[in-house]
Amino acid sequence: MEYDDKRIAMGLLLTTRFENRDELVVGVSRSNEKDFYSSEISSEYMHWLSDSKNNSISFGLSYQFNQILKYCSNVSVDGCSGASEEMRAHAINTQLSFSQNIDSHSNAKIALFYIQDSGYLDNPYLNIIRNYQADASSDIVGESRPDSKKAYGVALKYANAFTDSFTLHLDYRYYRDDWEINSHTLDLNTYYELNDDWLFKVGLRTYIQSEASFYNASPKFFTNQLYASSDQRLSDFNAITYKSAFDYKIYEDTSINLGV
Repeated sequence: MEYDDKRIAMGLLLTTRFENRDELVVGVSRSNEKDFYSSEISSEYMHWLSDSKNNSISFGLSYQFNQILKYCSNVSVDGCSGASEEMRAHAINTQLSFSQNIDSHSNAKIALFYIQDSGYLDNPYLNIIRNYQADASSDIVGESRPDSKKAYGVALKYANAFTDSFTLHLDYRYYRDDWEINSHTLDLNTYYELNDDWLFKVGLRTYIQSEASFYNASPKFFTNQLYASSDQRLSDFNAITYKSAFDYKIYEDTSINLGV
């Protein structure tokens, strides 16, 4: 079966810098797909805590409204008409962060975040098997997730220019939600300037996640559970990403780069 879709997205950010160099950023965005429409507004205020401008505190808030078209496609199984139903979901994201210049070569940042999702949170294209039967008379129905999710966590960032040519960026993020998903993300990137023309980057990203309380991959597991999903993105898994890239300056205002 062939599937074709087109996504159109736009966004606008307005940054205002005040006399004391505090900054206010306000943004709006909109994206459209055949079966998904999303609108978002966001704002963030950054306040310098000292005249030296070596430390700051920021507060950010965003609200997202999503419209999802849920198509009833299993006509032979569910007896549905094949029509679509408009579902809605909301997302609120808040973040409080503190940034500190440790010295002339290094910087650290800590951020606390809280996310609240509500509404239709299912994947409309994923089905599960309930009441498994070997003779193919099992019930094939859409997955079912809770209609709300609350998540929180912390993000840490550290950057240090050890020499004029070698810099390290280290990021860590811890995430937890009431679907019982816990995750750890560690992202390490190093930059080395061979000379004025060549810049090399090497990085490693590791991700570890626990599974949601209502996830199961076995086709024989689900019976009458209220919430049920076999989406592998809700499973217990690890991921490792290796990154490398280089940037070459051809002229003063022109460069090329290649990354793997």
